[in-house]
Amino acid sequence: MITALQMYAQHERGQLATWTQADYAQNHVEDPTQEEALDALQQRLRAEPLPEPAAEQRSALLAGNFDGINCIAVLTALMEALYISKKPKLRARADLGSRQATPAPSPTKFDCERAQHILQTENVPVTCEKIKNIQLGVAFSNDLWSGSWDDIGATLEGPAGKAILHVATQPERGSHTWAKVDMQASFKKDEIEVTGLDTITLNAAGIFNPPWRLGGNGQNDQWQVQDIQIRADCADPGFEAHDNKLVGLNAWYGHPGGWFTQKLATKTVATFRVVPGDWGFSPPCAMIKELAYAFDLSDKFYGGTNDALSFTIGEGKEIPLGASVSRGFHTDGKINLKEIFGKDEVDIRDLKELKIFDNYSGGNGDQWAYQGMTFTATCAKVSKKMAMKKYQSVNAWVEHKADTQAAWTGPIIASDWLEVA
Repeated sequence: MITALQMYAQHERGQLATWTQADYAQNHVEDPTQEEALDALQQRLRAEPLPEPAAEQRSALLAGNFDGINCIAVLTALMEALYISKKPKLRARADLGSRQATPAPSPTKFDCERAQHILQTENVPVTCEKIKNIQLGVAFSNDLWSGSWDDIGATLEGPAGKAILHVATQPERGSHTWAKVDMQASFKKDEIEVTGLDTITLNAAGIFNPPWRLGGNGQNDQWQVQDIQIRADCADPGFEAHDNKLVGLNAWYGHPGGWFTQKLATKTVATFRVVPGDWGFSPPCAMIKELAYAFDLSDKFYGGTNDALSFTIGEGKEIPLGASVSRGFHTDGKINLKEIFGKDEVDIRDLKELKIFDNYSGGNGDQWAYQGMTFTATCAKVSKKMAMKKYQSVNAWVEHKADTQAAWTGPIIASDWLEVA
């Protein structure tokens, strides 16, 4: 299966070329049974596309339950989506380079794990495939007796390695702390794959000879966790990742106790799974397929203008807003990306500046009351929408400048785009 993926990648994208002996030799296919299997696979693909994995198959694969699933068929269907369909940018997620030839027989578990990995990362933005500056947040409930006499710790672990974290010593109820991961000490690198973490644990340990406090001395106890969160910076500047699945947990945990030094031993008290589907991203994507704007003048007296107004965003062409407009003027519209930017999809990282122009040709160059401007966008690869409302309430008096100069300018960065429902 992996050999088939490699051969698809080597031919022109979207073309189901006939595999030759040269292709087989290049990809180290030496066993006749492998050739027969690859020939049969190609015939199936030419006959008709395989159906997408059913919802129950997707759920089982994501959960790591491979029993009863034809992983070769599922991986073949995903291969079509990655290499032949409209998702070419996901091709790297097949991670072919580390496997040059398919052994005979191909291990079923490997096919299942590869299909699982592709499904796990299909909605992860390219900008956030790797994360850094990871932090674990733990909030203790404000309910009575929700704090602890113990020392509370945690781990973040997975294929990338293991981070051992100190959360709090004798935390008070209602307290909240963020424990920062030492990336080099934990993972030997500054960035890890977003799939590199799959487990969170909480632990507790008694404190030797603590100061006497009302309610007990050296006693293990129960404590209530309200929220657990993970946050990180994406490798690409301006993008952030977060896992808020355990917000609102409100669960009690505690050290099991024991005799003498057993009370002081570090004990794991809770374990939670982390899967890529739990992660959220801000902004949720980099590439957009739709972009719309809304522009407003204030309702202040004399807030209108006789001039002609227009704007640009990023390196796009100038877009007219209106001429001889009254105070309280509003206009909105959808931007034709192909016409304005010359392409069907635009990267928000290229939309670095908003410029508003005042052309007083036919007007008198008078001041006008700029209230604000907002943008909404639809992601190209995931079913997400976002808005840029940084300049929603500028409320400034603006007037014509030199013909080549913008009357008003505002910078835009990726983190200005926020997900909306």
